[in-house]
Order: sequence, then structure tokens, then C-alpha cells
Amino acid sequence: MTDDTGASRLDGMTSLALPRTATSATTNPASTAPTAPSTATDPHPAPRRDHLIDLLRIASAGVVVTMHWLSTRVWVDGDGMHSTLALEGRTIFVLGWLLQVMPVLFIAGGFANTKVVDSCRAKGQSATDYLGIRARRLTTPLVLLAAVIVPVTVVGNLMDPSIGAMLGDQAARPLWFLAVYLVITAAAPLMVRAHDRSGLAVPAALVLLALGLDLVRYEVGTLGGVNVGMLAMYTNLVVVWLFVHQLGIIHARGVFARVPAWGLVAVAGAVAALITVMVDLGPWPAAMVGTAEDRDTNLLPPTVIIGLLGLVQMMVIALVSRATARWNPSTSTVQRIGVLNALMMVVYLWHVPVIATAIGIGLLAPDTLLPSDEATWWAMRPGWFLACGLLLLGITRLAVRWELFCARFAVSRQPVRVVLGALAATAGTFLVWQYGLLTTDPLAVTGLALVLLGAAVLTTRERKAPVRLA
Repeated sequence: MTDDTGASRLDGMTSLALPRTATSATTNPASTAPTAPSTATDPHPAPRRDHLIDLLRIASAGVVVTMHWLSTRVWVDGDGMHSTLALEGRTIFVLGWLLQVMPVLFIAGGFANTKVVDSCRAKGQSATDYLGIRARRLTTPLVLLAAVIVPVTVVGNLMDPSIGAMLGDQAARPLWFLAVYLVITAAAPLMVRAHDRSGLAVPAALVLLALGLDLVRYEVGTLGGVNVGMLAMYTNLVVVWLFVHQLGIIHARGVFARVPAWGLVAVAGAVAALITVMVDLGPWPAAMVGTAEDRDTNLLPPTVIIGLLGLVQMMVIALVSRATARWNPSTSTVQRIGVLNALMMVVYLWHVPVIATAIGIGLLAPDTLLPSDEATWWAMRPGWFLACGLLLLGITRLAVRWELFCARFAVSRQPVRVVLGALAATAGTFLVWQYGLLTTDPLAVTGLALVLLGAAVLTTRERKAPVRLA
């Protein structure tokens, strides 16, 4: 994204009402923005808080953590340290389709971002406030991650360069989500406006674009010395998830609530059948989760197939939402849901470094903690989950304190500064994802510098009242 692109997007958002006050560090800005009062002149009052969406976000994050903690088996024998994908077999292949929950996270993000945009629209505040708060809120957790992991990789490099490279690479792998979500968050006001003007034409155009990019990726490859297939692949990293995010916007607007149940079932069935035919004919991969037999999946880089899976999941969510419409959780339950939602980004960023740390500790007693026998390895998973959970809990407490500290400093409201800060943070996150949390690769170092620059540019020296944990 260039400066011109970023500026033009902001120009298109100047008439939107956007938030002026920073979000608490213990609050998930994507889901808990203040609800604007409904007025007679507002055709799209902010949607109510949807606790089902909140629960789906929490459950989906739990599935992601579980799958990642089970996906790789590491062991040590006389020939050294080895690793392989632990999940295999037909059952895992089928479960991969049922448990591929990344689309649910983007659907939830679309719903929540619509709530933010609508509530902000009534306040008459600027796009600068919206973008600054959101970009800073998504960037500061990565600053802490880098501050902890980079020194660890430096020590690892001194011991064995392969260990440092492995730690830096593994810790950075989940960052694709953050890089994409930074782009989508910036685009959210425009996408909400696009839906209000053009309705279902927006997701239709996005899914057709994703399909076209897939065909270029698989069928064209290199053209005139340019790897257009690679360009198409990376473009779909945004287009596919923007489509899924748009489904959340449509859900927030109540469109699916007006469709009869049989219609939702029919759409889900038809799209599922379409997915089956497309995967059978190719060129798309058949798997949704990488296994020992098939590492090629539709997730990363994303294909139109995972976007269509998101449409199926959206129909299911709409049906469940209808069935739970009268659910009114207690105040204590709502508070617990809110706390868990606030911690989702921290959990997501740290769950892979946690398992890498556990493996590092296991190297102290590899025969016991990293056994070569597969059955023994699986038998030890409950203990590993407990240990990793406790370690993640401790890191979460540290991360929350860091977020509370960052929340004491006001976000910049200068348009040029905010745009440049958001661009630097996004570009830096992408580079760190691609090249790792390392100091040995120039592009990785550049990425780290851009992330720090973005966070610094988005933050001012102006102090605010300290934020306290609930």
C-alpha cells in the first residue's frame, strides 16, 4: 500500500463519524465500541452487542490454539532433533474442513467493525481518530512480542544458528493474520459504506475477483518474466479475507435475518456442493489443514475455496443466531466473555512462542520430554497442554500490563502522521511475518524497525488517566 493509496482511502472516509477516544487496553476495540443511540435520521443504527459472535470468536481462537499445539511432533534421538506434522489420516482430513475456523474470526471482525463504524458515525469524528486508535491497538502487542522473542533468537544464534532461525521463524508465523487484519481494519469504513450503497454486489465482486486471482495463480504463473502467479497469490491474501469480512458486515446489517431458514440451508448446501466440485476438478487443494500426507492447503495462502467455506459457515451462524436470539446471559457471564475477548489477540500472538519455549525446555531432558516414540508423545499431550496453558497465562498477565501502559499515552490525531504510522506498522508486520523475528536477515530487521516506527508515530507524549483492570 502506497501513501497515495492510504490518503485516498482516508479522503473517502471524511464524512463518516469516527471515534475520538482511545479504547481501553483491556477492551477489544473490534467488538466493544460504544453503541451510538438510534436516531430517526440514522438509517443504520449500530447493531446490538451479539454475545454469540463474541463466543464464536473465543471458541475459534481456542480451536486455532489447540490445532497448532497438536500439529507438530518434535523428538530427539541419536541423529539429533527432528520434527514432522503430527496430524494425519482421513479423519484429520475431514476434521480439517469442520474445524477450519479462520473464516469465523473474520466474520466476527466484520460484524464488530460495522458496530464500531455505525456508533462512530453518530459522533461526527474524523477518520484520523478511527485509524490511529485501531492501528495502534493492533501494533503494540507485536512490539512486546518482538521485545521478548528477538533477544531469545540472538541467544539461540550464539548456541546454534539453526535454533535461532527456528525460534524466530516459528514465532512470526501467526503474524499473517495481524498483517491482513491491519489492512482490513483500515478499509472497514469504506466496506461498510460500500455495502450500504451496493449491497450484495460487493461480496459478489470480491468472490469473483478471488476466483480470477486463483486462476491466474494456478494457470498463468510467470508472464513476460514477471511472476504474476505470485502477485495474484499475495493479492488474494487480502481479497479473500475482505470477502469473508464483508459477510460479517452483511450479518450486522440484518440481511441474513430476513432470509427464511430454508433459504439459509439451501445456500449452505449449494455452496458446499460447489466447493466439492471445484476441489474435485482442481486446481485447488483438497485439504483445509496440513497433514503429514498433504501439506498443501487452501488456508495459507488463501484461495477462493476458504472464502466459500466462510459463506457456508456464515449460513450456519445465521441459523444459530436465530435459534439463540432470546438468549440473555447474566451480567457475570457477559463480563467473562468481555475479558476473554479482550485477550484474544494476546493469546493468538503468543500461543506459538509458548509451544516453542516448551520445546526448548524439553531439550534439557529430551529422552523424557521429547520422546521419539509416537504413542508416548501423544500420551504426554495433556501434560504439555497444562504446562503451555500455565505459561501462556503468565505471559498474558505481562501482556495486559504492557497494554495498560500503552493506553496511558494518547494516540496521534494528525492525519499524515496517522496514515504514515499505520502504513509503517502494516508493512513492518508483513515483513516480520515473511522473514521472522530475527536480527540476522536485513528484511526482518527492516520489518522490526517499521513496526517500532509505526507504534512510535501513532503515539504521542500526551498522558491520559491510567486504565485499571476490571
